[in-house]
Amino acid sequence: MKLDGQNIELVSLHIPKTAGTSFRTILEESFGRRSVVRFDIYKSGEVYLKDKPIKGTSLGRKTRVIHGHFSYQDFVDRVDYDPNVPMVTWLRHPLQRTLSNYYFLNKIIADRLKERPEENLMKRMGRSLMEFVAQEENRNIMSRFLEGADLKQFKFVGIQDDFKEELVRFEKAMGWKGVVNRVHNATNANRESLTAEDRAFILEVNKKDMELYQEALRIRDQNQNKGELL
Repeated sequence: MKLDGQNIELVSLHIPKTAGTSFRTILEESFGRRSVVRFDIYKSGEVYLKDKPIKGTSLGRKTRVIHGHFSYQDFVDRVDYDPNVPMVTWLRHPLQRTLSNYYFLNKIIADRLKERPEENLMKRMGRSLMEFVAQEENRNIMSRFLEGADLKQFKFVGIQDDFKEELVRFEKAMGWKGVVNRVHNATNANRESLTAEDRAFILEVNKKDMELYQEALRIRDQNQNKGELL
């Protein structure tokens, strides 16, 4: 049985390390904090609502917006919703998204273990940046989240690399006013320098994501040239 999403007014599909916390804050300011609900579907198939396993089929009567980590296909398969409800998402240059993902996980481990930067457990366990990149599960994350979807069916596909400017486009797309730029959860780590070979390898193994990212840029540029909103 599908989850009841008939009260949903907006679906925000958050791909990891693509302005999720910043964008959620904007949604909360627009809809009200209690109306924006964290919604996640994990690889195991478990569905979490407000960071807890969901019970029953209701997403809550007050829920107007869902925002979280779930693939497009999982959402379509698991939630009964009005297909006319707008869906939005953000993309990021694959190189930057991959680096941010790695250093974010690195920081989480360090914080949980209260270790000093020089200790770096991930490296001690044999999980250097390039080893992380080499693992299949860490590649083409954006493409996996959006598999089965056509970018043109989204009300808005933002480019995090131009976050401030993209908020203006988001306002126009949604017909909103007064959206304030909010930046949260930035990963400020001492990042190692990359060789040209490292950069080329990261982009090569994330080829699908690069193609997706370039498609989003093309759609944005074409529509802007036509004077359209998206």
